[in-house]
Amino acid sequence: MRVFLSGVLGMAMVAGCAQAQTAAPVGKPGHHELLSPWDMRQVAPTQVAYACAEPVEIAPTISILDKNYRANPNASQAVQDAAYGESSAAVAQLAKQVVRAADAYQQTGSLPAAKCAVEFLGTAAFDHAMAGWMASEDAVYYQTYGLRSLAVGYLKIRDSGVIEPERNELILAWLVDIAKRQREYYGSLVCRNPEKICGRFNQRGASAGWAVASVGIAANNPAMFAWGLGRYREAVSHIDLEGMVMQCAHGQYLLKFNLEVVAALVPLAEYGELNGESMYAYQHGHIHDLIHAVTRGLVDPTPFAKRVKAAQTLPQTFEGWEIGWATIYVRRFPDDVIEGLLQQANDKGTDLWGGEPFGAEPGT
Repeated sequence: MRVFLSGVLGMAMVAGCAQAQTAAPVGKPGHHELLSPWDMRQVAPTQVAYACAEPVEIAPTISILDKNYRANPNASQAVQDAAYGESSAAVAQLAKQVVRAADAYQQTGSLPAAKCAVEFLGTAAFDHAMAGWMASEDAVYYQTYGLRSLAVGYLKIRDSGVIEPERNELILAWLVDIAKRQREYYGSLVCRNPEKICGRFNQRGASAGWAVASVGIAANNPAMFAWGLGRYREAVSHIDLEGMVMQCAHGQYLLKFNLEVVAALVPLAEYGELNGESMYAYQHGHIHDLIHAVTRGLVDPTPFAKRVKAAQTLPQTFEGWEIGWATIYVRRFPDDVIEGLLQQANDKGTDLWGGEPFGAEPGT
């Protein structure tokens, strides 16, 4: 598949996670003090056309999480339309528009595509989208989804030259505002019982770490960057001897949510390694135990099922978000099983995970 196999096929693979490490290919770094993987690429600008939709106003509040809320017979069409700006659907659509335009810029150098991403980001920043009251802990997590995608989308286009200074300041101030809210929420969670599900250490906390670290890179904010890497270290410290994070779930979703943890932790590891932090080696490389467990769990979920005495929910097909993180991981740590999973993956589900991962673009 084009999205995830560029630069992966043809590599010499060996069985087993973390048996060998090779240097991840990089290009010439930019002028930023904190680097993202996309700063290591040289994108040749073009005028390739890009069809950009009209931005839609999104409210500061997220309160409508049901994807099928428009089927509610108690709400008129007018009420449904009015509620859209507060819905998770609106956040998902914003993320989709930004990351797909940003990916188009990365793939083709299209300045119209980069401008489209800026238009959506700038409009959302002006509206203070997602930066207000969250109706529930699930709404907070949808805020996490939105922030990580939008911050990654910004990182993909920040060197395009199309962001006007005033608008850039507006966008960054907005992203920092949301990141502060994320940091305050997840940083205040108290998790004393290791047997209970805990958002501070599981896929939610890890995703918040990725989102906030992305903003830290974008805004050159070392404190935010460090906080994000801290969520990585906390999550890794909770990987048990069987390579699982039990704070994720206790039933049929243990494998799924452990996979979600990995999908957030690997980008954080890449951020840290790129900026001089030894991430993969932290806690004696315990992250590799988790990666090994979940990737083998996708082949045979028996260890997860036995652990919680419940059959595991398995994907019908492997969506991009579930395995796209491995595009760059296998360059450092070749692995036959993971390469095979990458070859099976489709493009679905990546919009709320930052779009195409680093290593999927041509020339990387």
